[in-house]
Amino acid sequence: MRRFRAGRLLDSWLRRTGFLRCVDEALTKVAVTTLPLSDSCDEASVLGVVSPVTGNRAAADRPILTDREARLLELRAFGATNAEIARRLSLTSRGLDYNIRQLAKKIGCPASSSAMVAANSLPLREVRDRIQVARAAGTNELWLEQLPQERDSSILAAEFLHTAPSARVGTAILPMYLRHPVATAQLAATMAELSDGRFMLGLGLSNPFVNDYMLGCAQGPPLCVVREYATIVRTLLREGSVEFEGKHFTARIRYDAPLEHDVPVYLAGMRAKMIRLAVELGDGLLLWLCSSRYVRDTVVPAVRQACAEFGKSSADFPIRAVVLVRSDEDRAQAKVNL
Repeated sequence: MRRFRAGRLLDSWLRRTGFLRCVDEALTKVAVTTLPLSDSCDEASVLGVVSPVTGNRAAADRPILTDREARLLELRAFGATNAEIARRLSLTSRGLDYNIRQLAKKIGCPASSSAMVAANSLPLREVRDRIQVARAAGTNELWLEQLPQERDSSILAAEFLHTAPSARVGTAILPMYLRHPVATAQLAATMAELSDGRFMLGLGLSNPFVNDYMLGCAQGPPLCVVREYATIVRTLLREGSVEFEGKHFTARIRYDAPLEHDVPVYLAGMRAKMIRLAVELGDGLLLWLCSSRYVRDTVVPAVRQACAEFGKSSADFPIRAVVLVRSDEDRAQAKVNL
């Protein structure tokens, strides 16, 4: 069998797609996908994929690719969509997703291209069009934000899962005080069952203005609240029942419907203790509007330390960073407008 080294094909893919932005190659890779979702869209929330790496590989350590893997990289480098690649390689959409994940693991790059699709200020018909544009661009993870005064992102997520039948869809970030943890677990389990396991649950505490002022809830100590909430949600999703009595949340209930799919639970955190808790109890970390320097100097070291403490692999613990971008022909003006 002919075999190929990754080298030029990988570099061509990354340059052509704009898929990878290196914050610091020795520490992190941050993948940010910016989608031209409409002619008038010059500002958007974008979700970056962050994965710790060990640094540049020597030539002798570069991965050896099979014929199919080399062909997949070549098609990506020349801008082929997922549908075109699947057709040319005689793969189903799920088969293609599996091959992309395996290839990404081999070459040390993020396996997914993720985007935050702005949905709450638009007519729903335009939201559907944006989803199709995102999918045509090769995006396989779609995320929705949630603010108390906007549409219910969990219901929109159901529409996203229907409109993009092979994409994973998640909430970034669902405020905890909007729902009791039992209701959140029911929501996640039902969405996972309906979508054949493509739903991702992103949770966060939010802030005192939202919780105390807007929702009228007396926000408790952040670490304690998140620990109790996440424990109830994860236990109910994993075991089908929960018996838990805490200072802020209590649940004694059984979930009788089938639990056939694991639901990845992402927890939001910005500071060291909350990041540690997200690694302990979560399947991934969500960041909200932070700089690449903060990701490099604070977040990634904290994730690595926590993964080592809890026996997890930092390479397999995903970090999703929501950032703001603005497109403009004048870079300086774009910074001013942003």
